[in-house]
Amino acid sequence: MKAGQISHGDLLSALRAAGGGEDLDQVDAAYLERSGDISLIKRKREPRLVEISVDRGVQTVRVELG
Repeated sequence: MKAGQISHGDLLSALRAAGGGEDLDQVDAAYLERSGDISLIKRKREPRLVEISVDRGVQTVRVELG
């Protein structure tokens, strides 16, 4: 980042422009393009599964979050 004179704020701005909010944990890689733009490669996350058990006689509900 120092070599390209890119600040933390520049990365956050590029992430917001890509529709990713402000969570840099979503970013796998960032590239400084020849045009001066910053390209972001978002992390691929596996969906998180949550199982919810309820009272007797009722099936278990499985919810996929992702």
